[in-house]
Amino acid sequence: IITGPATELLREACFSDDARLVVMHAPFGTGKSLTCRKLAIEMAKSWIEDPANSYFPILVDCPDLLRGHIDSVERAVIEHLRRAADLTEEAAKSIWQRQKVVAILDSFDEVEQSGPQAKRWVEDMQVAAENRRMRVIVATRPHAMKFEWLDSNDRLVEIQLFDEDQVNTWLRTTGNRVGPPDLTYR
Repeated sequence: IITGPATELLREACFSDDARLVVMHAPFGTGKSLTCRKLAIEMAKSWIEDPANSYFPILVDCPDLLRGHIDSVERAVIEHLRRAADLTEEAAKSIWQRQKVVAILDSFDEVEQSGPQAKRWVEDMQVAAENRRMRVIVATRPHAMKFEWLDSNDRLVEIQLFDEDQVNTWLRTTGNRVGPPDLTYR
């Protein structure tokens, strides 16, 4: 088990030489969405500082896009760019085709789909990430993705629940800025 800040572990897994798909796997309420947003912000800052050598992060909310007529990671990213940045189809395709991109797919587990549909999405993510310009990180709860769908070029980052001591330590170190001074784990 490797421990450390989740965003650092995800970056290391994402940019290892042989990685394709990175799966952030954790139970409900462990901060997957917050981690995805933080990771996207950190990667965006890196891209702004050095666009030629950095990956452009695209944070996609899976329940919003991975249904209906959206049938691939490419279509999900292009559609997300069209909606979020008010881009034309051609401009969004150009980003997908020319820019080094990290697609961060949040809340994969919240998409209503069968096992075979979920497996097809995982296979599509793996194919998309075969291109060295593309990286894919997907955040999900355990029930939505089977480990046997992953191969040796995929990485699994499992987020663990905090215990009572860890939560209370965090509350103390933040000066209880997140609530009343007497707020505790209980």
